[in-house]
Amino acid sequence: MIERAGIGRPADKAGSTSRLPCAPPVLITRCFVEDEFDRSRWDRLCADERAQRLAWQAQSGSGDDPPPAASLLRAWWATVEQLLWAYVRGIEVYEVQIALPSDLAMMLATTSGFLAVGDIIEPVSGVATPGSLPSNPLRRDLLGWATAYLHMATSGEIADRSPNKTVREAFAVDRTTVQGWARLSVPPTNVSLGPEYVTRKMKEAGATYRRRGMGRW
Repeated sequence: MIERAGIGRPADKAGSTSRLPCAPPVLITRCFVEDEFDRSRWDRLCADERAQRLAWQAQSGSGDDPPPAASLLRAWWATVEQLLWAYVRGIEVYEVQIALPSDLAMMLATTSGFLAVGDIIEPVSGVATPGSLPSNPLRRDLLGWATAYLHMATSGEIADRSPNKTVREAFAVDRTTVQGWARLSVPPTNVSLGPEYVTRKMKEAGATYRRRGMGRW
């Protein structure tokens, strides 16, 4: 069942888009269908989170076996991120009545308590793999504006006959990279903000991307 909040597109709720940061591409779209909150998808996402958490906890508690693989923990954290984004948008934008799973909230509270005193416990320390760089939320945030611009230019909402060139010049990347970005899911909030705003944010995102040297990440 899809729950209707009765507010149409996310930007229709006064102040919502100004209080919510740009959500990463791909992540928040899983619980939303045509700008509506899908309760069944939320339930599946909660079930996926719990199954992944139990999987790495089982491996972690198996006696003399090594700690859970970093890939298990990273997959779980990625699902937690999806779930939290969906929760924020469901409550703040779509005004649906949902609650975070209590066992997840307890785990996050416990982890926060350890971090508050400088103790890095397994759900955090275990995600690192020597020689690798973790996925960067800021980078995904910046790419959200690039994907929104590409989508709106392709659909005709932004008048640009060469959007690939515009984005690659803004971000200082090559054509193939931008072609890959064009295949990412587009954050719904971004495209609801209008062509002029998205164009400006895309250029600002490109400047930040270049300044931070994120093309090497």
